[in-house]
Amino acid sequence: MSKDFSVGLEWYEVKCASATEDSVQISSHEQLLSDNPGHLVVTKVEKMPEAFNNGISTINALFEKIKLTLADTPELFDDFMEKINKVGYIPDDAYDRFKYKAIGMNFYKVDEHFPRLTSPSSFGNAISAISYRILINAIKPYMEDDEQWKKTF
Repeated sequence: MSKDFSVGLEWYEVKCASATEDSVQISSHEQLLSDNPGHLVVTKVEKMPEAFNNGISTINALFEKIKLTLADTPELFDDFMEKINKVGYIPDDAYDRFKYKAIGMNFYKVDEHFPRLTSPSSFGNAISAISYRILINAIKPYMEDDEQWKKTF
């Protein structure tokens, strides 16, 4: 399963978009493909000046916070570190110059009704590297209740 996170049969695909973007990039047709319902998580961020210092505002700080949060769950921690290594992230002081403010996070239920590419067999073997964009306004009907996720995150 090529999802960002999964716990049992529950899976999550996480996307980050700038505050002004109206869509999110789905990098491959497998990202939202599953026999089990899952979740698309869209976090909106705003680029801030280097002097901004309000909570977790850099990639390095977020990385450290996630590591600390997952430290008590070895399976999730190992999965996270494997994915971090796969994308080639290495903490670097230079990243601390780039600051962001998270301005919103929404969860969307991905099930058989959610708009996505679902049939890889119809592509044949001559098509590869499929990616597409999903319009955020178009998936509002699939938005999940905020209260449920505030307890989790």
